[in-house]
Amino acid sequence: MEHPLETNETERDYFLRASISSSERGAYRRALEATTGSLPSWAQRHPGGCPQTFDAAAAVALYRAGGLSLEYVGKRYGVSAQAIRYHVRKAAAAA
Repeated sequence: MEHPLETNETERDYFLRASISSSERGAYRRALEATTGSLPSWAQRHPGGCPQTFDAAAAVALYRAGGLSLEYVGKRYGVSAQAIRYHVRKAAAAA
């Protein structure tokens, strides 16, 4: 059975609007789930955290070639600056 708000564009646009914070989205989800018993597909929870794998060689190459900060490269690849630093040092030791 389809969720009652699945095709409601007004609610979907509000939820997906970039200006609302993650805590506001969480509160919206909790209220929606409490009142309807489920969530529409556009409000489903997604697992968070860092990805389990990323292209470390490409991240190291970008860091070395571009003169970019560890923070920028980490954000671009979805990992911490410390993870990028680790892989830069690992690549230097292997060379």
